[in-house]
Amino acid sequence: IGRREGEIVMIIHSIELENFRQFRGCHHLDFSIDNDKNVTVVMGENGSGKTTLEQAFTWCLYGKTTFKDKQLLNREVCNTMPIGTTEQVKVEMVVHTNNAEFCIRRRQTVTKKSASKHVSSLDDFNVKRRNANGDWEDVGKRLQADSIVAEMLPEKLSGFFFFDGERIDKMS
Repeated sequence: IGRREGEIVMIIHSIELENFRQFRGCHHLDFSIDNDKNVTVVMGENGSGKTTLEQAFTWCLYGKTTFKDKQLLNREVCNTMPIGTTEQVKVEMVVHTNNAEFCIRRRQTVTKKSASKHVSSLDDFNVKRRNANGDWEDVGKRLQADSIVAEMLPEKLSGFFFFDGERIDKMS
């Protein structure tokens, strides 16, 4: 996200979406992390999911989206759930910052209570750090996880890095 000496740099390696809005099932996207070719361009027709992808970053990091419809679970998954069952919506990112690699995951469980009623759990938010052995370790409590994300990219600045072209005129 930024590259200046003495400043925090956040490099996004990948993002994985599971049942997030129009992305039914599991979808994985790797980003270019090559030192010379370090740009990944996401292009597509209207309605193909570019804005949803942008919102997935924001939801994963901060638990917020700007969608008018706050339902995050894929509608098709939601509509075909038998009563009494649960499904999950999940976004997971792998990032590198300050000489450490982190896995940031936010998920929500949705239970179908009746033909027209779905109940969502509170977001499950987790941050893990890769240790010297290459294994993932929890960073600790929710407050510590929130603090790590805020240090990587403060929420107030996130709109300058994660934005969709439909609202670019509002940035100026």
